[in-house]
Amino acid sequence: MPGPDPIIGRITILMPDNSTKSRYHELKTNPNPFICVSLDQKRAEFRKNDRDFKVYDTLILREYDVFHGYTGSYELRYITHIQEGYGIPEGYVMLSIRPLTEKEKAYHSAGINEQICRDTPDLSA
Repeated sequence: MPGPDPIIGRITILMPDNSTKSRYHELKTNPNPFICVSLDQKRAEFRKNDRDFKVYDTLILREYDVFHGYTGSYELRYITHIQEGYGIPEGYVMLSIRPLTEKEKAYHSAGINEQICRDTPDLSA
């Protein structure tokens, strides 16, 4: 019996060094902040804390255009710090994020690429 799909909801995986468990969180991201993340100019995400985010979880930030839906572009980021309180409204968090190394990307990307391609509409038509 196959395990849960890594894109839908959250799953737990073992990291390459076998030391820390991580979960995936797929998040819609508008084009402007998405570009800033992809250029590594944006290293924080302000989000509603409805997913029980944890340090070392992996974010799948998928670019989403309000007129066309998902564009097919995505970025993978690890959560390195979670800030609650101190001026952040209750029920929200500020997530500090970092890009994945090439080795980490290779570890995560195969199954994610396949799922993203299936979920992305063909905009060329």
